[in-house]
Amino acid sequence: MKVTFSLQPILRDNHLDQRGIILDLASQTGIPRNRVSAYYRGLRNKISLDDLGKLCAWLVEQGVDSARLPGALFTSQRSSLRDALFAKRGTTIYIGEYISVRDNRVTWRWVSRRDMAVVSAIMNEFSTGSSALNLEYVPFSYSPDTLRVSKKQLRPDIRMTKKFYDNIASPRGPEAAVVVGSQKSNHLLEMIVGNIFSAKPFEPCRTRPKVPFFCVYRDRDPKMPSCFGGAKNPFSTNESGRPGIHYINDKNHWTVCPMDDQSDAGIVISSSGFLRQDLCMLQLFGFTGKSSQTIGQYILQNSSEFWPPTFSSRGRELGVYICKVKYLNSKKHDIKGEIRLKSFKTTPLSEDILTKVLS
Repeated sequence: MKVTFSLQPILRDNHLDQRGIILDLASQTGIPRNRVSAYYRGLRNKISLDDLGKLCAWLVEQGVDSARLPGALFTSQRSSLRDALFAKRGTTIYIGEYISVRDNRVTWRWVSRRDMAVVSAIMNEFSTGSSALNLEYVPFSYSPDTLRVSKKQLRPDIRMTKKFYDNIASPRGPEAAVVVGSQKSNHLLEMIVGNIFSAKPFEPCRTRPKVPFFCVYRDRDPKMPSCFGGAKNPFSTNESGRPGIHYINDKNHWTVCPMDDQSDAGIVISSSGFLRQDLCMLQLFGFTGKSSQTIGQYILQNSSEFWPPTFSSRGRELGVYICKVKYLNSKKHDIKGEIRLKSFKTTPLSEDILTKVLS
């Protein structure tokens, strides 16, 4: 367990996080400005009792409830993504499964080989722990070859997926959930992203972007209705139809990680306190199955890049990480399905962007 001190969250929650607040705090408390700045950004591992007392006294003068202090200035975080995903009642992994139905009977089942490779790697990694590990298959019945997917076609799948979603959100649900695969192959991702960002699952956001990322489909991809996907990004004025992962950068502009012959992209979402207060979740998905597998392999070796989450407020934590992948060009390895990675770049969405879309 990692305990951190940060001044900014309580200032923001009490509408005190105004321009010049660091200078005001330094002059009114007598604490040196460089220390106030470090406390504000959560960059100091230690705080003296004298400084803590001065900060608490100042906050009370500004109207902050004294009963919340000094506890509200400290947050506890699981020290690593691995620790966060080990729960007392175990971790459940969810993967999409295509089911072919004829005459009300399931004739065959299919899962993405790439997604299953991620699941196998995760199970291999977690099997060394003492926590229970479970695997659930989230079914969908429209064919992956279907290019035009209507809301009507999705209704049976949505009803089935809702049962998994409700179980995760229930008090008896798992304490950690890992969702593998994009919304095209795992509808549970669509529902969870909708919940986190207060967007309606399987419905395009038309007036303003509620989700700070967007998947622009290729011509040959299924055009599944989504709150964060479609043939064009309706909120981007530049390259709105370019296939790939679009996201809001630190300058509050939409930018794109493109999908082409040598480049791919994906997203990792780590969170706690959504759906249920004691629930820790990890969603990872690529624009393609190949990038899903690449991200899954990378995160197991570099989990510190995805934890702790960048946003933290009122018991909720959230990190959204855009993954830009480049491959070595090799038709031989592509035919075999092998991955030859040239570079992998992780870009976390800023706390300001996440605060804005979650407010």
